[in-house]
Amino acid sequence: MARRRLGDPAHLRSLTALQDAILRNAATRVARGGRLVYSTCSIDVDEDAQRVRAFLDVSSAFRLEEERLTLPVPGRCDGGWVARLRRR
Repeated sequence: MARRRLGDPAHLRSLTALQDAILRNAATRVARGGRLVYSTCSIDVDEDAQRVRAFLDVSSAFRLEEERLTLPVPGRCDGGWVARLRRR
């Protein structure tokens, strides 16, 4: 089996598909009125905000309450992104 390189478009597509599946599966375990927090250690919109937008496009059971981007600070911390969703 060939190893996939990090920047390989096919590899990135497989990762976003995996992230979508994780988000969908986690959502099935949230009670009505409950919260779902989705977070990445990335500032790449394809890995964070677009994943949540794609999820919300197919799931009217949730709404976005808040999202936040944290930019990297050299020598102190990496960047990241987090969203809080609420089940209707």
